[in-house]
This record gives sequence, structure tokens and C-alpha cells, in this order.
Amino acid sequence: MATFEEFVAARSPALLRAAWLLTGDRHDAEELVQSALARTCAKFDRIDRGEGGSFEAYVRRAMHNEYVSWHRRLARQVVLAALEELSPRQREVVVLRFYEDLPLAEAAAVMGCSLGAVKSHQARALAALREHPSLRDVLCEERR
Repeated sequence: MATFEEFVAARSPALLRAAWLLTGDRHDAEELVQSALARTCAKFDRIDRGEGGSFEAYVRRAMHNEYVSWHRRLARQVVLAALEELSPRQREVVVLRFYEDLPLAEAAAVMGCSLGAVKSHQARALAALREHPSLRDVLCEERR
């Protein structure tokens, strides 16, 4: 194919089918294809478009990467929303222990409370997060 426009005209239906299989939704599939084409169009002339069809493979890889990015952003938003539902002390202990990776004793020192209080806040926070319906959905999706 001589031009990017010809490539898009010829290969968009196949790309859209693949995107629909990834997303399960026509509108999301169209957005995914559009996004991948927008990211790759500038490289059309530089990527070998010989017998192997490597430009199409490049676009498909861009679609996959974009799809993974969407899921990461969604998962991050769900986690943040679940953290907001914890009490301030529970949220603090989760951040200190699992984001900052502090040991129990250091977390207790930062929070200005006993080791037992940190353990208690942590246990309640983790129980609440395990039971949070949105997180359960994200975790089930990640395991598939």
C-alpha cells in the first residue's frame, strides 16, 4: 500500500474486529483502533511494509499496548476509590506498609501509635479492601 490512508481503508475492518475481541464493545474498539492509528501514522513511511506486513503488526502491537494501559488506569482508579472509603488511619497504614514498604515498627513510629494499633488498622483495612466489590471485580478480571 502506497499511503497511510490506503492502509487504513484496507485494514481497518480487520483491526476493528481484533479490537472488538479485546474490548467486547464496539465503541471502545473504535476508540482503540483510532488511538493506535493516531500513534502509529507518523511512522508509516519508516516501517518496512514488505511481504511480512510489519506495519500492521506494529499497529496491532500499539492497540494491545493501549488496551493494557486502559486497564491499568482503570485498576488504579478503582484502587484509589476503595482507599478513599477507608478511615484515615487505615488508609495511612496501607500507604506506609504497602506503598512505602515500611516495616511495622517504622509505620508505628511515623503514625505515632503502638505496634498493636498498626496491626489492628492494617487488619481492618485489608479486610475492607478484600471485601470491596469494585476491587473484587478488578482482581477477578486480572486473574483471567
